[in-house]
Amino acid sequence: MEKFIHSIDEKNKNLKSSFNLPSFKDNLNEEQFNVINNIEGPMIVIAGAGSGKTRTITYSVAKLIQQGIKPSEIMLVTFTNKAAKEMLKRVENLLGKPPQGIWGGTFHSLANKFIRMYTNLAGLKPKYTIIDQADAYGLMKLSIEKIFPHHKLMNFPTPKICYKILSNSINCNKSIRQVLEWKFPISVQ
Repeated sequence: MEKFIHSIDEKNKNLKSSFNLPSFKDNLNEEQFNVINNIEGPMIVIAGAGSGKTRTITYSVAKLIQQGIKPSEIMLVTFTNKAAKEMLKRVENLLGKPPQGIWGGTFHSLANKFIRMYTNLAGLKPKYTIIDQADAYGLMKLSIEKIFPHHKLMNFPTPKICYKILSNSINCNKSIRQVLEWKFPISVQ
């Protein structure tokens, strides 16, 4: 913790005075209070529905700002856009104004943001496109129709199955044949 706190620039210690900071002890239960008082760098909060995860996370952000951490050095990551927007809104309400520069969003949106910032380092063109699963199925269908125009007469796998085969091949670093033998053994005869 000491190393973490010493990483704060002196000029950022006054940052906390520009926000309304809540009374942590009065607004949190004992477990939540323990979480926000034991932040030692990156943290993950895992708990069941209705247990106060979002409250704990938003108060953790306030605690970090109270300690002088710049909002641009804080990242809130969640699974859905709705949850990400809710967390950022709660942080803003708690602090009395938006903490400019805070990184918040879903895993996918933040990863995309990083990739867009560093496309050259990733070996990508700046205007790449990310497609969703429905688009991927559609492209697979078009590819099958182009390569095998009579695929419907051939008992050919559906675009969805072909997509799953290709996805497994890429994700597991296996050849198409290896994936077929592993996931679809009936088809390899």
